[in-house]
Amino acid sequence: MLDNTGVFGAASYASDSPSGYADAVTEVVKEKDDVEVKLVKDKEDAEKKVIQDKLNADNLAVKKKADEEASKAHMIVEQEEKKKAEAKAILDKQEAERKTTEEAAKKK
Repeated sequence: MLDNTGVFGAASYASDSPSGYADAVTEVVKEKDDVEVKLVKDKEDAEKKVIQDKLNADNLAVKKKADEEASKAHMIVEQEEKKKAEAKAILDKQEAERKTTEEAAKKK
């Protein structure tokens, strides 16, 4: 092919030979290496993304569970406060009735 330099655009290789040919081969090898490096990097990035997605899902599950527990605790506190308020209302009513009864007894 180097004898007929017009074939396949080989004229530039023939004029630069053997250095031009070696440079062309090096460039092709470098491009191939670049593609392989990119494929490896893309694969590693995909694996990292899977791991990160799993971590995010785990963290979300933990947060959801913690939120549910906090919500339950809040509901329990509200129920206790409601019970205390009802008990206080009953005691206040009983106290008012007792005072009314005492005052009525004193007037007699």
